Amino acid sequence: ENTAVRIAANWALGCACQYRGERGRAKKIFAEVMNDSERISHYIMHLMSTIGLAMIEQSDGDLARSHELFGKAIVIAGDPPALVASEAHLGLARIYYEWNDTDRAYDEARKGAALARFIFNSDRGAAFDLFFAKQRLSRGDTFGASSFVNSATQVIRQNNYFRLMDEMELLRV
Repeated sequence: ENTAVRIAANWALGCACQYRGERGRAKKIFAEVMNDSERISHYIMHLMSTIGLAMIEQSDGDLARSHELFGKAIVIAGDPPALVASEAHLGLARIYYEWNDTDRAYDEARKGAALARFIFNSDRGAAFDLFFAKQRLSRGDTFGASSFVNSATQVIRQNNYFRLMDEMELLRV
């Protein structure tokens, strides 16, 4: 039966659906992977599917559900946490920012950025720099924001991290 391989393949399918914009299908697949991976104690697939579902809920505007799922992912990630937990911290930071809880947003972003710095060949460090820039701009600190944007811009352009380019350009204005 090889359940673990099937679960990993389904998670990859969920990611593909998410990137193609098939959000409903991706949500269904991630929920199935969450349940199956929890049932067989497949830690990493449980964590990754929880984060995937949380990201979709967040982009759909269901911040309460997304908050719940990102929090669950951080618990699953353990202590010391798996590096991918940085994505859950970034999700929570964005939610707290939307809820105007800037202190908690900063705390979550700081925790996530500390983890993301250890993920090599990844856009996550730049994603956190863009978040910090946005937060600085909201406080009127254009100099501090500019520093974060410049740092992110260099990484994004050097590595062609296309999915961050729109956000980068918005913050460069």
